[in-house]
Amino acid sequence: MTAHITRLPSHLPALVGSWLHDTCHLCGQTLVYPLDDDLFSRLICGFCHEMVAHDIPLLMTESGMPLSVAGFYDVPTNRVMAHFKDHENLSALMVLYHLLYYLPIPKGVSSANAVIAPVPTTDDRLRNRGFNPVLTLAKCLSVLWQIPLWQGIKRHDNAVRQRGLDRQDRLKNVQDDFYLIESSSTRHVILFDDVVTTGSTLTAIANVLQRENPTVKVQAVAVLHGKPDFHLPIYQKLL
Repeated sequence: MTAHITRLPSHLPALVGSWLHDTCHLCGQTLVYPLDDDLFSRLICGFCHEMVAHDIPLLMTESGMPLSVAGFYDVPTNRVMAHFKDHENLSALMVLYHLLYYLPIPKGVSSANAVIAPVPTTDDRLRNRGFNPVLTLAKCLSVLWQIPLWQGIKRHDNAVRQRGLDRQDRLKNVQDDFYLIESSSTRHVILFDDVVTTGSTLTAIANVLQRENPTVKVQAVAVLHGKPDFHLPIYQKLL
C-alpha cells in the first residue's frame, strides 16, 4: 500500500458549492466578507472563525509525543464533530476542513521525508458506519500539506470503542489493538486522528511503529482535543 499525496480534497462538490453560495456552514448566515483572499475563508464567517479557531501551542501526549491540534472539543466544535462522525453531515465537514486549513505544518517535515497515517477503524465499524471520518479528514490534510497518505496500520476487529471510557480504561483498551500490514521507510510518521483525549490510541500506534523501526520519528495531529480547561502539557515548556 504505497503512500500517495491526495491531489483533490474529498467532497470537492461540497467545497465548490460553499464557495459559490457564500454561506457560513456554522451559523448559516450569508458571508458579508471573506477573512482573506483564499477560497477556504468562504467556509465560515469571520465571527464563527474567531469563535472556533485558536492559536494553540504544540501540546504533548501523556507518553511524551508532540501533538498539534486545530481546536478544542467544546461547544460548538464538539457538536460539529458529532454531526460529521455520526451523520456524515457535509456542513460539519466544511467547518472541520476550515479548522485544518489554519493548522500549521510541523517543522522539519515534507513530502520527501514524511507520511500522514490516519488512525484506522475496524472493518466491522466501517461496515456499520458506512464511511471512515478519520480517513476523510486525513485526505483533506494531505491536500493542504501535500504530504503522502499512508495506510499501513490496521486495527483488530474485536477492538472496543474508546468513546465513553475513562483514562485508565482507555490506556488498557488499546495496548494490542493495532498491527502493521507494511513498513514505512520515511523518517517521520504523522499520526492523524479526529479527536484526542488522553492520547492512548496514538501512543499504542506509535509503539507498534517504533518496534518495527526504532529510528522513526512519530508525532501526532488531531482536529480537536479536550476542552479549554483540560489541556495536555505544552510541548515547548517541557523541552
